[in-house]
Amino acid sequence: MDKALEQLFDGYGRTLSVPEVSMLLGMSKQGVYHWLHSGTIKGHKVGSSWFILTEDLKSHLDNGSNIRGTTNQNVESLWGGL
Repeated sequence: MDKALEQLFDGYGRTLSVPEVSMLLGMSKQGVYHWLHSGTIKGHKVGSSWFILTEDLKSHLDNGSNIRGTTNQNVESLWGGL
């Protein structure tokens, strides 16, 4: 997993709420709920609340990266050195 992706999650705990994922990825809460219901991202529902394991979301984002075969240094420059 590249350094920029790790830095994106700095300060977050082991689990994330829908509002946290929404803010982290810059998308609407409804979009996060859609991803959860469609199985795009892995989540767990307890009562009426969803939570997402941070490591599961990191892995999903890393697997979906279209930047393969580059070094971490090249990825960091593309992300503006996050």
